Amino acid sequence: MSNPSDSRPAGSAVLFTNGDTSYESFRDLGEGRVGERILLARTRTPKGLGDCVVLKCLPAPKATDATEEAPFRSADVEQAAQGLSVPLRDILHTMLRRSPAERFGTAAELEVVLRAQLARLGPYAREDALGEIQQALSTRTKCQRSPAQAPVVR
Repeated sequence: MSNPSDSRPAGSAVLFTNGDTSYESFRDLGEGRVGERILLARTRTPKGLGDCVVLKCLPAPKATDATEEAPFRSADVEQAAQGLSVPLRDILHTMLRRSPAERFGTAAELEVVLRAQLARLGPYAREDALGEIQQALSTRTKCQRSPAQAPVVR
């Protein structure tokens, strides 16, 4: 017969097993400094209850965005950066870094960097934008197979 002191306390649960030793939750000690759960657990072997141990339980990592689920390859980033100026290429590289700590912390931080880049480029009027659009459309027209598909620019 088992010793009554070896019975599992109410509310305890087996957290995990390693070989013939199981670790049973004994008391929740709260949250640690970096968000981990700290539990007081007791070991149990075929010989009975063992020592109390402190366990730090980290939550399973969660993917927070698409770049963590499917990181961009270097070739993808280079292809996306083709034709950009060096400062804009650097901004794009920063935005697509694998580690969130290496990216812009907030949209406001990105906005400051983009606005600084825009200020370095000088004034950009409506006429400049219209000229770029017309140039892009005329280039597209030259690349198309059929003139019937060409856009009408007025």
